[in-house]
Amino acid sequence: MLLIDKNQLKRILGFTIYRRAQDYYKRQMILEFNADQDGIDAIVEGSGMWTYNVGITFSSTGGIQKTYCSCPYPDICKHIGAVLLKGIDEISENIPVEEGEQIFPLKNNGRLNCFLARKLKLIQDQSLEEKPADRANQRHKLIFIIENAYHGYLRKPIGWIISPVLRYIKKDGIPGRWRLFNREKLTEPVSDDENNLLSMLLEKENKQDFLDNYIDFLLKKPDIHLFIKHRVNLISVKIIPVSKAAVLTHKL
Repeated sequence: MLLIDKNQLKRILGFTIYRRAQDYYKRQMILEFNADQDGIDAIVEGSGMWTYNVGITFSSTGGIQKTYCSCPYPDICKHIGAVLLKGIDEISENIPVEEGEQIFPLKNNGRLNCFLARKLKLIQDQSLEEKPADRANQRHKLIFIIENAYHGYLRKPIGWIISPVLRYIKKDGIPGRWRLFNREKLTEPVSDDENNLLSMLLEKENKQDFLDNYIDFLLKKPDIHLFIKHRVNLISVKIIPVSKAAVLTHKL
């Protein structure tokens, strides 16, 4: 549940980033936007040919507990800001806030007054009966995506990384959109090999690591679902051994 307004967001982002976020939002640079009671997952088009994954987790007080963007900017960026602007317009609860009240605890210094806390608890209680039913109709399968990692504003490629994500399965069984990994939303069976790879990746703080570290494992596990991210599309791939003779023949 999102309980912030645009004035609060402007104070958090600062004038320059807020204006850039507004520009991205107005130009409809948000290619995918998936929101629920826990947070938002989105894909935002960059200024060049790149797209960026954005993940936002709501706190229990309706603020922002955690943010993530795959762009190289080290702080809250315009991509996150654009997604939050869309979230405010589409999913933010219209709850009055006293002037000067801070309910955006990004740096763990936010506070709610007693009235707002009671109002929030009432809304949360009213949604408890609806939430399980909504989740019961959603299916998510574990897959792994491979994408190039870049460093700095010049976007110098530094290698391929691998990350776990969830892919939505529609009622007719056709794969749909994908979102950042959340174990609570995983509904489809996971094989032992997939679970082993997931455990290794979850040991990393940001749930991703360089692909080179897992090549030997993946060569022995051909049934793991791997995809390369190309803009907003996912392309199914398999990692197979290639002999030196085959490489030489291919070059000829």
